[in-house]
Amino acid sequence: MCTGMHVRRLRKAALFSIFMAAALLQMGCSTHTFQVKYEPTREVVPSEGTEPLIAVGSLRDDRGTESAWLGAIRGGYGNPLKKLYSDQPIGSVVATAMADALQTRKLLAPPSSAVLRIEGSIAKLDCSYYFNREAHTHLLLNIVDTRSNATLFSQTYKTDNKEGGVGAGIFGDVDHLAAFMQKTLNETIDTALSDPALLTVLRQQPAKASRATADRL
Repeated sequence: MCTGMHVRRLRKAALFSIFMAAALLQMGCSTHTFQVKYEPTREVVPSEGTEPLIAVGSLRDDRGTESAWLGAIRGGYGNPLKKLYSDQPIGSVVATAMADALQTRKLLAPPSSAVLRIEGSIAKLDCSYYFNREAHTHLLLNIVDTRSNATLFSQTYKTDNKEGGVGAGIFGDVDHLAAFMQKTLNETIDTALSDPALLTVLRQQPAKASRATADRL
């Protein structure tokens, strides 16, 4: 009889443990939406004495996932417990961030008067918190002449960040991971807009366009 009571107690304890694990898992599964925006990650010196002649075109999302997907905090089996999304499609998020970065540098122009256009594609943009926090941004950027639609410059910029973390799973901090993702995107944009080869095209082409306009007058 004592053995039977012991077995029943063990069964009750096991069922209670299963119930509590399921309850914790249910509490941990959630979806979170964030606004991802541009903030400089290094000192920015605005261009002086240069007319802003650069617009932002389309930045196509080639990631092959949901259009607003950012990433997830994952459980012990790698399963997504807390999912992170942007409040806009990622193509729009990156285009807006690029426009804000150009505006900060006094380089942004409206499409109607722009001599150059920045466009391209997003090969990778995501974040994850499993054992470590990771965030990735891979952008292909093209500088295009708006009059001829000729591509003057093309380069892929990649940032892959990783940092140690404690307390993933249901205790993982979604705000921290979202900020880590935003920082990674902004670092990629700042790297691109500090690339001497890209800057050479941005500085030379407007001057060429101005000379061509003067020659026609």
